Amino acid sequence: FDMPLDIGWVVDGTLHTQRIRLKDGKQSAVMRVAEDPSQIRVDPGGKAVLTLEFNPGDEKLRTQLTEAEDVVGRILAAKELCKTGKRQNIRAVADAWKKEPFWGVRVRFAEALAAAGTQVAVDALAELIGWEQDPMVLEPLLRRAAALRDPGIRAAVEARLDGGLDLYRARQAALEVLGAQRADAPYDRLVRAVAEDDPYGMGPTGAFRALAGTRREEGLDVLLAHTRPGAVSNRSRPAAATSAGVLAALLERPYRARTAEALADLLRDEIDRVRLGAMAGLAALGEGRAIPALRAYRGGLSAQEKVGVGRAVERLRGAPGAPAPAAAKAHDARR
Repeated sequence: FDMPLDIGWVVDGTLHTQRIRLKDGKQSAVMRVAEDPSQIRVDPGGKAVLTLEFNPGDEKLRTQLTEAEDVVGRILAAKELCKTGKRQNIRAVADAWKKEPFWGVRVRFAEALAAAGTQVAVDALAELIGWEQDPMVLEPLLRRAAALRDPGIRAAVEARLDGGLDLYRARQAALEVLGAQRADAPYDRLVRAVAEDDPYGMGPTGAFRALAGTRREEGLDVLLAHTRPGAVSNRSRPAAATSAGVLAALLERPYRARTAEALADLLRDEIDRVRLGAMAGLAALGEGRAIPALRAYRGGLSAQEKVGVGRAVERLRGAPGAPAPAAAKAHDARR
């Protein structure tokens, strides 16, 4: 290949650049500078199409984290600093968060902190959950925290909810974070959240997903009860159906069989979104006995809608209770 690439360095607050040409898998380049630069950048103008991993040293990255004029530079610095796992570097990202003016950069900071996975990074995320106010940032921040089971994360999320978190999407994400705490999830709180008055159904949707996340057997009864017409808003009822399949897949066979029957019945529900939620729940459940019901459901759909059902059926082939391969081929031939 033959590609031009700019190398940049900052001295006394001024960015200088020099263009080199890359032709080899390994290549060296020498630049003459007046003094030790505060930042060293690769492609500072973002002109090249590439995936960049570049660590010129922790001190230079910490400077770049707050002083780079471009958002890409600040994001790259945060990622490289978090990769080191060092306490000082993780704290530098958390401190820079509170001074960062652009919400999109803070979202990427959250990704970097969550990817670090160290206790220092988890503590920083818990701190920032309590600090962040921008709805554009709070929801993705919470979703990154959902992969982390930690008492500090749970306490921070519950504190936000207790303070009256009235941002619908963030509230949904917060409940899902609590469910992801597994055995340490505040189960009673999640059950109460199912009945929240939410015009968009996001709070109950988050509660249903959270109940599945707890992996508790008693949660299945709650989920199945709220798949029935009138039990909850039709905006959130599809999530109850899907979550029932997700949870039952982790339980013993009697729970799975009961759930498969309930979800198969929902494939005839009058609400289209509920039928789709039931289909997703059956796919997650992994019970092959649901294939005939899915095929019957597919019969009345448009060509575009049949694609999704066909994928669900394919996913269940070979699962326990699935029709024999010969019978499946005969059915497909009749279609």
